[in-house]
Amino acid sequence: MFRNIGKKIMSLARVISGIIIALFSIGGIIIIVEAVNNEEEGLIISGLLVIAIGILVAWLSSFMLYGYGQLIENTSELNEINESLKSIRAMYATDRMTRENNTYAPESKTIFCPTCGTRTTCPIDAAVCFCKNCGEEIQIPDKK
Repeated sequence: MFRNIGKKIMSLARVISGIIIALFSIGGIIIIVEAVNNEEEGLIISGLLVIAIGILVAWLSSFMLYGYGQLIENTSELNEINESLKSIRAMYATDRMTRENNTYAPESKTIFCPTCGTRTTCPIDAAVCFCKNCGEEIQIPDKK
């Protein structure tokens, strides 16, 4: 229900805008038809103004809602990128610790990624590690 909420809000803005345009257009057409039936030229201009103003109101009112949906969409994308960067940062931190020790240090442990099977070295006290190959987050069970 709440997946892709940004796109859903943007779609809602489009639908509401379309409904507003349709309602103002119908109202304007009704005014124009009544003006023609009653032979009142002043009402024809009023009907056209209702249609024009309705389109403008719909267009302007959709900005706020559509912009909010776009903001949520962009924030979600930035969150995904941030999570990827965390994974990469953890992977390089693990690699750097291994290179600094020039071997698999006694304060590290070797685990295998359940997704791709790559051997990864993690600090002995880590609860979470990231695969060097695929970036998968690996939960490390406590040994008691």
